Amino acid sequence: MLRRSVLSDSAIKSRTMRIDLIPEVPVESQGHRRVRVVKGGGRTGGKRRTSGGIGGGAEKMDRYHELLNAIYDAAVITDLNGIIVEVNERAIESLQLSADELCGVSIVDIISGAGEELIDTLVNNLKRERYALIQAYCIRHDGSLFPAEIAVNRLKSIDGDLCFFIRDITIRRQAEEMLITEHNAIQNSANGIAVAGLDGCFEYVNPAFVRMLGYGDPAELVGRDVRQVLGGGGAAAEMVEQVLAGGITWEG
Repeated sequence: MLRRSVLSDSAIKSRTMRIDLIPEVPVESQGHRRVRVVKGGGRTGGKRRTSGGIGGGAEKMDRYHELLNAIYDAAVITDLNGIIVEVNERAIESLQLSADELCGVSIVDIISGAGEELIDTLVNNLKRERYALIQAYCIRHDGSLFPAEIAVNRLKSIDGDLCFFIRDITIRRQAEEMLITEHNAIQNSANGIAVAGLDGCFEYVNPAFVRMLGYGDPAELVGRDVRQVLGGGGAAAEMVEQVLAGGITWEG
């Protein structure tokens, strides 16, 4: 079962709707389909956009494709039914399908947990000139998944099509998970751990450190001067001076 939320930010601060399609259980434990490609062109015959579709002219079409392929993210353009009509080279690389194979496939077939209601939600939202940002997993042709951040907007100049900019955030997700693991390790450590800024004031203290000094809440220590908390002078002052001035480890 997927946890899905649709949140509209304040129109004053942001015109972005956020959609989360993140599974509650690890994605590796779920069975996922391969992206199905119908030989001969998919649901709509695999018809790719022609120069007439963007206003005519071979030169304009060349510039259009040049711009599309210069985009760092995987760019997927669909009609208002979510059927893919154009992709860039990064999308071909990320999804492991050729342009001809992708054209005619529904965008919901490459976004794990997505259904037809996603397209309706996006079309209705973008009518109000808003943007959409989707957190989800995308499906490659071989059935493997990668975490993605997908920005969606509407191309007014091209029949009102939807443009999905898909960014692979695998490295970012791995870094976030590592930070969470490290944070939990520090939080649950039996040893007192504290972090202070160059001004000598506490910026972070773990629960063991709070208990060690007899306080009840980390907020009572954060922002206070290390020297004041640890006695106001003597060894505490020496510790701060030695570490800040010499950049060496102090023990005592």
